[in-house]
Amino acid sequence: IVPYMDMVRVGGDLSIVGIPPNEQAPSININTIPYNKRIWRSLIGGIPETQEVMDYSLQHGIYPMTVLIPADQVNEAFENVVDGEVHFRYVMDMKTL
Repeated sequence: IVPYMDMVRVGGDLSIVGIPPNEQAPSININTIPYNKRIWRSLIGGIPETQEVMDYSLQHGIYPMTVLIPADQVNEAFENVVDGEVHFRYVMDMKTL
């Protein structure tokens, strides 16, 4: 985050959408105080930003890696996520409820 804060003008803002790794999590930096720089954080973007990402992905053939699971496997899937065994997104098939 520090290299990006160095690029922000005096009185400027840095907006972060999403959660960076813990070692990169924004915190008050001595460089931000005398220059009135602000850091804004959001776990997710808004609807326009989400649509922009979706459009970009479609235009460039970028698709998520997903695994479709029936509803009765949600607890097992959750445990796999907690144990760090997942490198994709689970999608629950709502027809199986």
